[in-house]
Amino acid sequence: MTILAEKKINEKMTVREVCTKWPQAKNVFQKHGLMECGGPQGPVEPIDFFARAHKVNLEKLLGELNDSAKSTASFKETAAGARQFGYEKFLKAAILVILSVGCALGAFMIFGIGSSKSFELGWENIVQMHGHAQIFGWIGLFIMGIAYFVMPKFKNTGLFRHGLAEASFWMMLIGLILRSIAQPNAVNFLNSALLVSSAFLELAAACIFAFVLWNVIRKSTQEKENFEKFAIAGVFWFVVLALLNLFAAVQMAFSGQFLIPQNIDNAIIHTGLLGFAALMIFAVASRTLPAFMGLKESGKRALDFSFFAMNFGVLLMLLNLMGLLGSFASAIAALLEFAAAVSFVFGIRLFAKPEVDLSRESLDRSYEKFVKVAFAWLLFSSAMLFIIEFYKFAAGAAVEHAFVGAYRHALTVGFASMMIFGYATRIIPVFKGVEIHSKKLIDAAFWLVNIGNIFRVAGQIFAGFFGGIFFAIIGISGFIELAGIIAFGFNIWKTLGREYEETRPVDLKKEKIMRTAPKISPDEINKNTIVFDVLESYPNALDFFVSRGFGTLRNPVLRNTVAKATSIGKACRLHGIAAEEFIKELKKNIKGG
Repeated sequence: MTILAEKKINEKMTVREVCTKWPQAKNVFQKHGLMECGGPQGPVEPIDFFARAHKVNLEKLLGELNDSAKSTASFKETAAGARQFGYEKFLKAAILVILSVGCALGAFMIFGIGSSKSFELGWENIVQMHGHAQIFGWIGLFIMGIAYFVMPKFKNTGLFRHGLAEASFWMMLIGLILRSIAQPNAVNFLNSALLVSSAFLELAAACIFAFVLWNVIRKSTQEKENFEKFAIAGVFWFVVLALLNLFAAVQMAFSGQFLIPQNIDNAIIHTGLLGFAALMIFAVASRTLPAFMGLKESGKRALDFSFFAMNFGVLLMLLNLMGLLGSFASAIAALLEFAAAVSFVFGIRLFAKPEVDLSRESLDRSYEKFVKVAFAWLLFSSAMLFIIEFYKFAAGAAVEHAFVGAYRHALTVGFASMMIFGYATRIIPVFKGVEIHSKKLIDAAFWLVNIGNIFRVAGQIFAGFFGGIFFAIIGISGFIELAGIIAFGFNIWKTLGREYEETRPVDLKKEKIMRTAPKISPDEINKNTIVFDVLESYPNALDFFVSRGFGTLRNPVLRNTVAKATSIGKACRLHGIAAEEFIKELKKNIKGG
């Protein structure tokens, strides 16, 4: 028996490391929900993190893995694991939407507002088409793609009816295209037919999405979890949203003008952002953030209150906007929605000290700033909405549209889009089994979109009061945001296109780094030791370096150039890893392997 086979699997080894050395261990990971995530050999994530993310008892998992390592069984992929779902098309389509009739179109419209120093430009039909694309195309398609992929993993089952899920993509995409063509153009029979057809297609897509996710949850043999009710409520409001959209489309087709009445348009926007988007985000966040960020166990009472308050608030607001309840109901609704946001953030303990110290883990944590800022924007926008609705009730008068637009933008870009950015950055590389294309573009997207969003929201609020220079600030805000979204879109698109990077043993002869004896002993390794010297002395340590986030060392050119000029201490600083702990684990790995 080789030394490699004798080595015990421990919690700090990565899923990919274990699956590479013991292919039969994939049977264990698949049993606990890995399936096709991370490519054929799984993600480069420590086993203890996998256990937290999939809610598996760590000791039990390690026991099963070590038992599998001793067996001679081969890997047998289940039907659920073998059947891959093409979530990528949803994400790419969402990016194309926001870079065309979404943010790009919005940037030019807001530039027009800034230049004319007026919020009334007579582009209402184009503005409504733009808003529709943002909710159904950008947010809708992204949530659908991610949910189709992650919900089966959350419930350790396969995706229900792949064909239906695929059909929902084409229905939604064609519906978006038809709407974008018809609403900005002349009122005639053809465009009216396109409007109604687009709404029927989008309703069918939403119903399929709800049906598929409901069956994923229903058919799972796992115990019911708290996040499920958020997801079920989210898809319910998605169907309600699509029904409202159909009602609006029929009304436009028969009214002789392609403009949705203001109250119906407000109902669509509110239901889409706080009914559908917020509750779906709450579902995924409550299920994943405690594990991803090492947070303390979520408070069930706080999350339950958040669930009921948000749903009741959205319902009250919808009834008010449809003319069935008075302004007092909208003030109560906004208060409930703000309370729901506060309770959710408190319940998942987002801003509390983490229970698990992840600073020594080899995990990319750049997504965390997106998540925290996104929830800060949610708190701000929901508080602003309450102030607006309370003022309307107390004063008995409407508020300037500038203030309404400011809170909506904070909610759409600040909350929903920031969450999309953060989760895409975190989970798409894991889905694909590759590294993110560019970490610099992650930071560029974060700062540009947030700066643009601050300019837009603050500028719009102050322009409502004072006008003047604040219109100029509004005018440039859209292009700043657009630059950030281009950075994000390019980064994710390139990452989606990257090929899976298989971890292979180093070919010592081919790479000419074999030695008859180690150049340095394990005990001599310290923070000043050159990375190349370690790899030259102990080539099998490459797997350890890769598992801790140094994926570029797979490239032999970089191993023989950059690694020669980089000490372990410097490498750890660049990757935000504690050098002492890393060196300790490296020595243990070398001595054990």
